[in-house]
Amino acid sequence: MLQAIQPGMTRALRRRLFVGASGLAVALSLGVGAAAAQTAPQPAPQDETVEIDEVVVTGYRASLNAALDAKRRETSMVDVIMAEDIADFPDLNLAESIQRVPGVAIDRDAGEGRSITVRGLGADFTRTRINGMEAQATAGGTDSSGGANRGRGFDFNVFASELFNSITVRKTAAAETEEGSLGATVDLQATRPFDYDGFTAAMSAQVGYNDLSEQYNPRIALLLSDRFGANDEFGALISLAYSERDLLEEGFSSVRWAPAVGTNSSGGFASAGSNATAFALANQSNVFIPRLPRYGRLTHSQERLGVTGALQWRPAETTVLSLDVLYSSLDATRQEDFLEALSFSRNAAAGGQPQVTVQDAPSRTTCWSTACSTTSMSGPRAATTNSRPTTCRSA
Repeated sequence: MLQAIQPGMTRALRRRLFVGASGLAVALSLGVGAAAAQTAPQPAPQDETVEIDEVVVTGYRASLNAALDAKRRETSMVDVIMAEDIADFPDLNLAESIQRVPGVAIDRDAGEGRSITVRGLGADFTRTRINGMEAQATAGGTDSSGGANRGRGFDFNVFASELFNSITVRKTAAAETEEGSLGATVDLQATRPFDYDGFTAAMSAQVGYNDLSEQYNPRIALLLSDRFGANDEFGALISLAYSERDLLEEGFSSVRWAPAVGTNSSGGFASAGSNATAFALANQSNVFIPRLPRYGRLTHSQERLGVTGALQWRPAETTVLSLDVLYSSLDATRQEDFLEALSFSRNAAAGGQPQVTVQDAPSRTTCWSTACSTTSMSGPRAATTNSRPTTCRSA
């Protein structure tokens, strides 16, 4: 029992009280420490190490990261496109893929990319290398606006995009790059066995249906690669790509426009037998008429086959020997069928425009003859007829 210190107590009594209070404080401290020692939480047992499978990121994101890494390693201005996955390069052919690069435009043949233009310079100013070696690929044009390639340009539609795993467009000159291009140097890199670890097999198949041509178009790609030897010093690879395309185009064509009368015309319309008012409206130099008013039906069939093979040997860590084989074939057939009236570009001796009478010249005139039916527009004025018996209806 504690007793409070009161005034008037003797010094000996006060000393005894202080000593007793100090002893009680020490006892309480020891008790609290013992209780804390008894209730201290025990350390939790450590969990066992859990191993997880390795996570490998592939696809579009991985291809972008690989392309960025390739650009970082270069000291010149380059753009790189990487395949999204094994035997899975974007777009139909190489020209379609290269047009993704800034400053690159393409020329098309039958709706598909054929040649490229880099920063305004045509295909003749661009060098193309396949696996580091300068190459040339030419083809004949099947489009009515195309033609055979007889220059230095490279026809990229010859190769299927699945045969390559990277494309590098070098826009600036460098010491390690051979001269010969003012536009760009395009490096096409085919797949090789040392690009993969061990045995690799991939296959892709697509099919499309064109409701206009009513044809099914298959597209198949196959790749087989393997590494063998005591230290995987040998490698072999083969890849194949095959595709078909069947197209149909329908529509009206004029084969350019020409003035009805005056310079570059065929002599104007015949005044005899024409409606005077309509003749005065149609037979003017500021009225343009189609040279060959016709309806066209164009069919295009294309078959493309590409095969690549590669053998590699690594006798030492710093030495790699490679043998690459590449084969590609593009067969295309285009047929053009036209239904047309007598040509307005013919002169009087050939029974052309000077023998055509104008019956009416409203905003649109539809005429029927024993040969065909045509509709020709020329701004607010039109002239459509021929030398054969014709019936016209204005609208």
